[in-house]
Parts: sequence; C-alpha cells; structure tokens
Amino acid sequence: MTPPDPISISIVLADDDADLRLVAAGRLRASGMTVWEACDGAEALRLVREHRPTVLVLDLWMPGVDGLQVLDALRFDPVASRLAVVVLTGDGEADGRLLALAGGAASILLKGGSIDALVGEVLDGAARALGPPFGVDLGDDGGLASCSTSHRDPIPSGPDRP
Repeated sequence: MTPPDPISISIVLADDDADLRLVAAGRLRASGMTVWEACDGAEALRLVREHRPTVLVLDLWMPGVDGLQVLDALRFDPVASRLAVVVLTGDGEADGRLLALAGGAASILLKGGSIDALVGEVLDGAARALGPPFGVDLGDDGGLASCSTSHRDPIPSGPDRP
C-alpha cells in the first residue's frame, strides 16, 4: 500500500498530557499534517465530528470521558466509518489495550516510545483510512487485471461431483 502524502492527512490528537501533545503535535505538523488538539475525550469527539480527520491519536486514560468511551461513542458513528485510531497509553497492562483493540483501535503505542514511531503509525493508519474500503489493495490497474469472464475448469455436477 502506498503511503499517503502527509499533506492529505488530518489528525485529532487527544491526550490530557499537555507536554506530550506539544511534542507530538509539533512533530506531526512538521511532517506536513494538519493537527487539532483535544485535552479530553469530550473535546476529541467534538473535533472528530466537526473536522472528520483521517486519524485519531487517542490516550486511553483521560479524566472525564476516557479513550475507551470515545471508541465506544465512535463505533457506530458514520462520521468515523473510515477513521483510523492510534491509541497511546502509559498503561503497561494488557486489559486496556485489548479493550481498545476490541473497540476498534487500529494500533496501540506505549507512551515513552519515539515520536517517529507515532508518525509511522499515523502514516500506516492514514494509508488504511484513505485506501480502498476494508483494506483491499486493488493494484495499479484498479483491480481490473484480476477480473475475467472465462472459466478455466467447469464445475462438476451430478454423480461425478467430488
């Protein structure tokens, strides 16, 4: 899958840690991406519905509306049907990460890792979100080469059928 042009990527970055938002948003913007920042889940939901971003970078554990509640609210929202969600968490426990994946997160990163890893996950998520539905790679010809009107082997019928 060809990575999208960073200029075509828009992101809502939701984390209650202002320092992390400052560093991550700065790096994503320096890569050419558009970033809206949210300090809690309620603001993240508002920004996603208002701007329809390509990617949501979401902290799991925020005061008020947390990341799991955001995932739950977006699960059946048509606005978020192609939204890629990258979860950031400082929680080393697997339970929250498993709940996030079950809730629709595309990937999970532990806080304290490199910002370049976050940029990579955002690019991967954007490629999935901006690509063909359901991750189908149609190829350079739009999938036409795989279409055929001929049948190579007849389907057996009757008593000879395996």
